[in-house]
Amino acid sequence: GVDGRLPCLHVTRSGEGEGEEGTELLAAHMIPEWVDKTLGVELGGSAFDGYRDEAARDESHAWVSLLEGKVHAALILSQPQPTLLSTLLTLSHPTPSPNLTTLLSPPAPPLSGISSLFPPYGTRISPSSIDLQFKEAIASLSERLGTDRWFLGSESPTALDALSFAYLHTILHTPDPNSIRIEVTRRVNLVAWERRVRAQVAGTFVVSA
Repeated sequence: GVDGRLPCLHVTRSGEGEGEEGTELLAAHMIPEWVDKTLGVELGGSAFDGYRDEAARDESHAWVSLLEGKVHAALILSQPQPTLLSTLLTLSHPTPSPNLTTLLSPPAPPLSGISSLFPPYGTRISPSSIDLQFKEAIASLSERLGTDRWFLGSESPTALDALSFAYLHTILHTPDPNSIRIEVTRRVNLVAWERRVRAQVAGTFVVSA
């Protein structure tokens, strides 16, 4: 994503000259403004930010934290690891991505502790713990969506739906099969939801003759 953050929105835009058109990738903070301008709705200015009530809006914050924390951590961990040769050539202790360490809750312990003769350094990452937290997060997300059209029972898509689609689409269409994609494909409602939203997004790029 733009600046390493999700969601992003790929949109068509008109050029300054007649017939000049192109595409643009919008950062997360630019999406509400684009919706207001393009669709003529006050998504960002509504009383509950598009959610059905205040309770749903407050609940959405917890789901956003879940996606940007446990799901994002599992997505980072699933990326291809550096080769042994590249690790040896760094001449330093291998450390995980800084983004991963900031996403873990509770924070991961250091590689060395009180019993060590060396001062604390690095971070001890537990892949099995991250994998378990990811599975629990996906199960909860699937259960919360249920058979609803949009998350939290909203009548129209919200920021939570945009973020959920960004993560689910990325996971389901990753080039290499891995455990995180398999875990999502087991949730039929999440797969169907991602497919439906993807079709709607793709439909906005269809140019009429």
